[in-house]
Amino acid sequence: YELLEAEGKIKKTIKSNYAKSRAWPTHKKRETAKTFKDWFYQKFNLPIPTKLEVIKNTIRDGVKEKLWVYNNGKKVFVHNERLSNVALTENEELILLDEAKNLNLVNSDGEKCSKCKNWPCECEEQPVCPKCKSAPCVCEDKLCPKCQKLPCECKKPRKTFRFTSGKGSADLMVKKLSEKIQEEKPDIINEMEIIAYTVNGGQSFITLFVHLPECHSILLDLDIKRSTESPSSIKKYQLKFSGEKEDYRDFFNSIKSFIQSKKLNCEISLTLNFKEGVEFSIIDRFLTNLKNYTVEYNIKVLGKKNPE
Repeated sequence: YELLEAEGKIKKTIKSNYAKSRAWPTHKKRETAKTFKDWFYQKFNLPIPTKLEVIKNTIRDGVKEKLWVYNNGKKVFVHNERLSNVALTENEELILLDEAKNLNLVNSDGEKCSKCKNWPCECEEQPVCPKCKSAPCVCEDKLCPKCQKLPCECKKPRKTFRFTSGKGSADLMVKKLSEKIQEEKPDIINEMEIIAYTVNGGQSFITLFVHLPECHSILLDLDIKRSTESPSSIKKYQLKFSGEKEDYRDFFNSIKSFIQSKKLNCEISLTLNFKEGVEFSIIDRFLTNLKNYTVEYNIKVLGKKNPE
């Protein structure tokens, strides 16, 4: 070995392009590092003391020159990554760059994401900017990260959403409200008031409470009046209830028999106040069940919507 080295006959480096043209079979797109080493045994007469290091350096050079990528089973190394430890066993693999692209191990440039250093990219998906059509935005004036608008609309006052149906059948009232919601797209609900005009209407609230999301407060205004058929001396009787949904059942049932026995008319106003920031869609199930009732209602809703 010393004599060969002294005569300059020891090859200490073999460029990857040359090695690929001599040792790599043209039909192969990927192979283990051990098989690549065996090809060297067949094609290059290298003294044993230097053989392994020459092969390892050739592999490093091939990665750097973007001929192939080196996969050690845990990580795929590309041209702009430092490859210090190279093993030559069945567990490591060389994959030609075009094949690595087909396998989605690298991007179209033969690299990984410059931000997260992975491929496929593991960064959070960025919204496409409506101005530059890129994600993430490459405009000089960036989109607001909160509202995703340019210019920023965060400080714009939110608009008020108001709806009053007027007296009518439940299915018609819900239909009107749904059309208004579709048109103006409110996203926050503050208050909803439902007015019923009969005892049965008030009774329906008990069943509907099952589908009612938690509210900040519930207020019931019960206005009882003498009917034209009633012999009662009562001309007007007004009650207000504020409390939990569970207590409403007992409250109303105790009043119901009184109203019916005296043949009184009643108008029942149920007001629901929601906590700050509650999404409008929280009442969807409530409205779906409300429209199945045959009594008449009047619905009033107050909420917020984004500025146009």
